[in-house]
Amino acid sequence: MPPADPERFPCFDGLRAIAAVAVLVTHVSFITTANRVAGGSYLARLDSGVAIFFVISGFLLYRPRIVAAFGGRPAPRTASYLYRRALRIYPAYWVAAIAIALGFGVKPWTGVADALAHLGLVHIYDEDTVVSGPISQAWSLGTEVTFYAALPLLGGIAMWVARRTARRLGPQLVFVAAIYLSSIAYRSWVALTQGDRAATMSTWLPGYLDQFALGMALAVLHSWTRTRVPSRWSGAIASPWLPVVSWLLAFGALTVAAFGVGLPTSGLDYSPGQQVGRQVTYGLWGLFLVVPAVFGPQDRGAVRWVLRNRVAHAVGLVSYGVYLWHQFFIDRFQRLTGTPEFGGRFGEALAFVLGGALVAGAASYLLVERPALALKDRWVGARRASTGALAPPSLVLGGIDPTLQGRFHPEGERRGRGA
Repeated sequence: MPPADPERFPCFDGLRAIAAVAVLVTHVSFITTANRVAGGSYLARLDSGVAIFFVISGFLLYRPRIVAAFGGRPAPRTASYLYRRALRIYPAYWVAAIAIALGFGVKPWTGVADALAHLGLVHIYDEDTVVSGPISQAWSLGTEVTFYAALPLLGGIAMWVARRTARRLGPQLVFVAAIYLSSIAYRSWVALTQGDRAATMSTWLPGYLDQFALGMALAVLHSWTRTRVPSRWSGAIASPWLPVVSWLLAFGALTVAAFGVGLPTSGLDYSPGQQVGRQVTYGLWGLFLVVPAVFGPQDRGAVRWVLRNRVAHAVGLVSYGVYLWHQFFIDRFQRLTGTPEFGGRFGEALAFVLGGALVAGAASYLLVERPALALKDRWVGARRASTGALAPPSLVLGGIDPTLQGRFHPEGERRGRGA
């Protein structure tokens, strides 16, 4: 049995906070049309917070398996791993979905089959349900749980590669690169050939596996450098310039997504080239934001202070609830103020939605998520594996992909989706 890994990644709460707030902001800007004014191109591209979550998931969940592969040790047990992942996702989601649908009567299900599909997070495979239901952004959770299910297979291939290549770095990176490129190829094929079904098929795991693969690549490099890093790399990893350069590259990728790919700020009619450009730039944005939280001294530098301060930590803890509840508070704001669907003041709406989502997120964490996670070791024979199960969710997944927003926003009749 592999020893418990003492390493922790204290900056990841801050990354979750950034991602959750980014998704919330982009939805508020969309509904208030703030994404059409000066600076709106950046607001429209903050749905890229989803990419941050997918990169985080790829890193945290693949890392125990690649550590085992490099060390020649057994991988975490699949049954206990899936049990822990289910505890992380489903209880808080079920409570929120049932409360919003039945308690508040917001977008209730159309029947038992519809409710079961949404509660099981398998609704993304039907174009009529992919963004319906009480939590319309839950399509990204459906993508996430598919990654959970696929991860033991991907980890098994990594173990097989390690045994046959003397646990060298290169073959593992080639394997991850193949996953990345196959995902980009799938998205291109869907955009070119599937017509109206492209929006739905893009939500499936192959359409976002590239972003998970970027996190997996970080896991491979981090695990390798723990014991085999050449001395000439040590200085670069510990350099105080690494976080600064990495975040500059991240914001460069976001700027390219906002201005260099030709993506519309309100319309949703994306060409195949724009779909791929959006996917690549969003992935790079997530990758370079995460790098300082993985490599180098985690208690040094302004970037890591931003990620580790108490506010960022607190928001990161409750970020899953913020994700689950923020669309509900957008609806509440519109109803209470009589604001039309595409109107209202951005600042007022943002303050209301952010405040409400933080309160609901805190309640979700204290009353549902933490008690559920306390059950994580109740699995008979469960191995204490470093899967990130104790940490706040890496999958506070966000948002409605712009290519899907048209399924429930009038503007989307000009739609072109993709997390």
